[in-house]
Amino acid sequence: MRCVKAIALVLLFTSWQNACRTKQTTTTSPKRSDTSGPLATEQFAVGPAQSAKLDNPPCVRRGMDDVVVIAKNFAAKQGNQSFSYVGKNTPQAPVILKDPSVNGGRSLSIEGVDDRRRGSGPEVEAILTRESYSSCGTVAFLLPANSSQIRVVLTAGDEKNGQLPCNAVQPQFTKCDVDGAAWVSFHEDRYFVATFKNWSPTLTRTAKIELYPMN
Repeated sequence: MRCVKAIALVLLFTSWQNACRTKQTTTTSPKRSDTSGPLATEQFAVGPAQSAKLDNPPCVRRGMDDVVVIAKNFAAKQGNQSFSYVGKNTPQAPVILKDPSVNGGRSLSIEGVDDRRRGSGPEVEAILTRESYSSCGTVAFLLPANSSQIRVVLTAGDEKNGQLPCNAVQPQFTKCDVDGAAWVSFHEDRYFVATFKNWSPTLTRTAKIELYPMN
């Protein structure tokens, strides 16, 4: 099957939990029109991070990329999700991801390395200098009833490369064609949670996600 160019690549996510990481079965399909329009869409910018030793370093806020946990907590009616640590165990004022069921059907939280660096003390600065972290944006959707199967379109881009597809499925994330960026996602009950991760040391990335019903 030929690879679909640019934003037209469609992924079918049927995810399950494995060691608290997202596993997914994906399929690609030819370009198609979506006359009914998306169930949900979100576009947002995530600032640069820092030079990373490996692909897919963790989010600077611990837990923002634990999409399995976030989605399951929303489905269990545990309310807003709080990310209160920088790195592994350094407490900071929490970043809140609101429950989309009480927030108009979607919610978004963004935390970049530069955001965390500004105004922080020497302890946080030492952590950010010593370890590699991604700047991240986490979006949560409450899907309509009976939308158990959805198609997901993921893209990411910047002023240098334009908007490109994210379709290179790895064991724990989906890599983007633009270098130093990836998505992780999970679907639980009516909740779909996705985190975009940017570990470019210099470039702000624009991330976009679109959710379509299966026709």
